[in-house]
Amino acid sequence: MHGKLLRKFYFFAVIAVLPAVYCFFCSTSFQWGIVIRLAGGLILSLAVLLTAALPFSRKVRMFLGGVLGFCWMAGSLAEAVSFQHSGNTFDLKYLHHISLVTLLEGVAGVWFTAVAGGVLLISGVAAACWLAGEKQVRFRRSILCWGCCIFLACAGSPLVPAVALGYRVWRAAADDPTAVSPEFLAYAGIKNISVTRDKVIASPGKNLVLIYLESLEDHYFDEKKFPGLLPNLSRFRAESIDFTDIRQARNADFTFGGLYSSLTGSILTTAHYAVSGTPDGRNNSGYDPDLGCRIAALPGVLQNAGYFQMLLVGHDPRFSGLDIFAGNVGYDRIFSALQIWKELGYKEFPHAIWGVRDRVLLQLAHAACVELAKQKNRPFHLSVVTVDSHHPDGFTEPEGPRYPGRMGDSRNLLHAIYAMDQWIGKFVGDLQKMPCWQDTVVVFVTDHLAMRNSLWRELNDGRERKLVFFALNAGSPRKITVPGKTFDAAPTILALLGVVHNARFPLGENLLDHPDPRRLRGNLPENESALVNVLKQHSGGALPEHFPIQLRQTPYPALLLGGRLIPLFTEWGIPQLPRGGERFVVKLSSGRQILEARRLASPEALQAFFASQPDGCTYVILEEGTHGEFRILCGHPGKWREVRQGDR
Repeated sequence: MHGKLLRKFYFFAVIAVLPAVYCFFCSTSFQWGIVIRLAGGLILSLAVLLTAALPFSRKVRMFLGGVLGFCWMAGSLAEAVSFQHSGNTFDLKYLHHISLVTLLEGVAGVWFTAVAGGVLLISGVAAACWLAGEKQVRFRRSILCWGCCIFLACAGSPLVPAVALGYRVWRAAADDPTAVSPEFLAYAGIKNISVTRDKVIASPGKNLVLIYLESLEDHYFDEKKFPGLLPNLSRFRAESIDFTDIRQARNADFTFGGLYSSLTGSILTTAHYAVSGTPDGRNNSGYDPDLGCRIAALPGVLQNAGYFQMLLVGHDPRFSGLDIFAGNVGYDRIFSALQIWKELGYKEFPHAIWGVRDRVLLQLAHAACVELAKQKNRPFHLSVVTVDSHHPDGFTEPEGPRYPGRMGDSRNLLHAIYAMDQWIGKFVGDLQKMPCWQDTVVVFVTDHLAMRNSLWRELNDGRERKLVFFALNAGSPRKITVPGKTFDAAPTILALLGVVHNARFPLGENLLDHPDPRRLRGNLPENESALVNVLKQHSGGALPEHFPIQLRQTPYPALLLGGRLIPLFTEWGIPQLPRGGERFVVKLSSGRQILEARRLASPEALQAFFASQPDGCTYVILEEGTHGEFRILCGHPGKWREVRQGDR
C-alpha cells in the first residue's frame, strides 16, 4: 500500500512542479521566486498526501484534494503564461490583458500551448483527487500538519505575487493626491502641467505617417548577426534622422504600454488600474481613461492644430482596450484592417490569427493616404501598427517573401520580419510617388522590445537592447545620440513635423533640443507616486454645475458627461450598449464628482443598488427604450428627468 501511495505522490509532485520548470526555462534571468515555486509544489503535494489521512469520508477527501490541485495548477499556469510572454511573474502587462477579447485572441495565437495547459490542469486535478482519496492510516495531528503544509504551500505559490500586485493597485486607489514639492518634481524630472489639453494652442506642420514596428528592436539591424534581414528599413534609416540611444520606459514593455507612453509623453502607472474611484468601475480591458485625461497627448496637440487623424490596425481594435485609448486621446477614426477586408467581400485572410497580415494592412494604409491627401487644406496623421513580427515566431503567408540569409532556418520569425520589411518598402515607395510626399514625415518606432521569441538567444547576446526610432523625410540625415526613452517620442515627433505648440508632457522632451537628463529617472518605481500626483491633478475633476450629457456610439459606446468620457464596459471589459433590462448607471457625489459606473442586469438589481447607496448622490442612467432607442435619465430615486442628447 505504501509503495502505491508513494507512486501516486511522485506522480502528482511531478505535475505540480511542471509549471515552475517551464517558468525556469522562460525566465530571462535567475529568480529565487522560481525556486520557491518548486518548493511550494512539493509542499502542496505533501498537503494533498496528508489530505488522505484526514478523518473525513473518501468523497470529502477527494473533493478537498481536487480543490487544492485546481487552485495550485490554475495559479501556476496563469503565472506560466506571464513568464512565457515576459520572462517574469504577474505585472501590469498581465493585468492589462485580462479581458474576454484578449484571452480569446491570445488562445487563438498559441492554441497548442493552451491545449497543453488545459491537459495539465485536468491532470493535476485528477491526480490530486486520486492521491487524496487513497486509504491511509490516520495519525495524530493530521489536521495540524495538513494546515501547516497548506500555509507553506500558499507562501510558495503564485498567490504571493498576485496578492502583491493587487495590493499595489489597492494602494494606488486609496492614496490621495497629496502635494509634492516642486523640488522633488524637479529632481525626478517630472513636469507640472500648466496648460491643459483644451487650452493647447498649436499651428500645423507636415503630415505624419507613424508606423509602429511590432517588437522590431535595434538588434535586428545588425548585419553581422542578421545579414540582409531589413534591406528597406536599413536604407530608410540611413536616410533619416536616427535616434540611436532609445531605451524602453517602465511599463512600456507591451504594445498598449508602448503606444500609451510614446503618445502621451508619460507612462502607465499602477493607478491606471486601480478600480476604486475610476469612472469605469470594473474596467480591466483597459486603463482608467480619466487619469491624466486633461493633459494633451500627441494626437491631442495635432487635433488642436487642425489635423485629421486615423489609427489603422490589423487586429480587433478592442484588443487590450486600444480603441478606448485612441478615441480618448484625439484620433478621429479607428479602423481595423481585418474588418475592412471582410467588408470588401473577401473571405478571412489566410493564417489571420490576430487579424490580416502586414501586406494587406499596408495596402489599406496606402489607400488611406490617398484619401487623406485629397483634403488639400487639412494636414493628416495616420498611425499604423504592424503585427507580423509578433512573438513567439511571427506570422507569414504561404506564398510570401522568404528571408534569403539563412536558407533552411526553421524559425519562421526571420521570414516574417523580412516580409514585413518588403511590404514597408513598397508602401513607402508608393508614398514617395504621391504629391503629398514633400509635406509628409514618416516616423518608424518600436512599440516595445521583443518578448520571448524564437530568436531570443540572438537578441540576448550581452549588448544592451534598444528601441528603434527614426524619421524619414524630416531633414538632413544624421544620428542623434542623446539618451531617450519611449516617452520622448511625442514631443520629438512634434518637433520633427514643425508643429509649434505650447503643450508640455509629464516626462517626455524633445530630443533635438537639449532635454533635461533628470526626466530619465521620472519613470522609476520610487517616483511613481509623484507622477500619479501630477496625473490626478489633471484628471477630470468635478463636473460643471450644468453639464451636457451625450451618448456616443462610435468608435465605441460611451457616455459623455461634461466632456468626460465613460466607456460602457461590461464585466468582461468590452464596451457595449445595455440591452433588454440592463441599465448602465453612473453615480455622482453631491459635489458632482464621478464616483463609479457599473452595469446592472435588471430593474430589480437597480433598485437593490439604490437601496445600498448613501443619500445625496445623483445618478445618470442609460437604458434601452421600448422601440430599440436609448433613453438617458438623470436625478435620484423618486425624481427623474429624461435627458435629450446634449441637454444640460
